[in-house]
Amino acid sequence: MKIKIPKRKYEKKLIRRIVDIKENRDFLLNRLRHEWEEIEKHIERNRRKEKWLDVTKNVGVTLGFTILTMAAVCGIVMVGAIAPNVLSVFGRSGRHRRYFDRKIFQKKVAEMKYRGYLSVVKNGDGRSAETLTLTKSGEEQVMRRSLFNIKVPALIEWDGIWRVVIFDIPERYKWAREGIREALKRGGFYPLQKSTFVSPYPCRGEIEFLERIYNIRGYLRFIETHALSADDDIKDFFGLA
Repeated sequence: MKIKIPKRKYEKKLIRRIVDIKENRDFLLNRLRHEWEEIEKHIERNRRKEKWLDVTKNVGVTLGFTILTMAAVCGIVMVGAIAPNVLSVFGRSGRHRRYFDRKIFQKKVAEMKYRGYLSVVKNGDGRSAETLTLTKSGEEQVMRRSLFNIKVPALIEWDGIWRVVIFDIPERYKWAREGIREALKRGGFYPLQKSTFVSPYPCRGEIEFLERIYNIRGYLRFIETHALSADDDIKDFFGLA
């Protein structure tokens, strides 16, 4: 089923509340760092020693968004080829090293630069390395993509606590009500009722983030409880039965 997202003018308002408010921006960047680390672990587990190239499609991430995300999370420094047609790319801290097909990577960087998402700065004599940084437009692209892909991480072992989200948002804020509802669906919550959603996993941070960017404090309640009657269908939904 195709998920509707807020109308464009409201979407811009949400993105501005993320980019311009440090608390919101930091929340999404921390989520991105966590996801990036999980992707790196996945790649390391599945990469053969003799294979240099990262295959981003194996972890469901497009190359363009991989580049923008890496620039957002840790910055990017490109150095020369370390093998025929292989480019070494790493974060400014020296961590998060990745390897890509040089021609494909450089073509995508040129595309992102043309769109105004990336700025490329030559280091030193301009031959040894280049640094990629996000422009304001690039940051907005990363935040937008991250906003509409928020998912609550599952626990390895359920702690027995249900997290219940209840909201009653006035009609004049219909766009926010629909946005919250769709965000919870995308986040993997179980729709107990039209305005009541349940998750077995810790999600207070995600809910508080949504409250801030949709500006709906006072219209939403977050409950943590061990007791939830007739919960067999919910357990089935999350594979906890």
